[in-house]
Amino acid sequence: MLGVKGLEREGDEKMEKETQNEQQLVCFLARFQVCMAVIIAIFTSTRKRLNSEHHASLPQLEGCHLFLPQLEGCPFGPS
Repeated sequence: MLGVKGLEREGDEKMEKETQNEQQLVCFLARFQVCMAVIIAIFTSTRKRLNSEHHASLPQLEGCHLFLPQLEGCPFGPS
């Protein structure tokens, strides 16, 4: 049977372990938050750039049929 000292030591070890777990969780959440902020920033800037370029790039897409002869021999190419 554990004495008072043994119970105190066991309680201290549990508290220390819980504190370490809490610190690890806080660090993980902080890293996760930073990563999410970076991902959102990249997504937002990319979306804004694509939206601003979208109207300018449409006329370029009208000439796509010029590249179809390269697809001869492909079942989806021109017949």
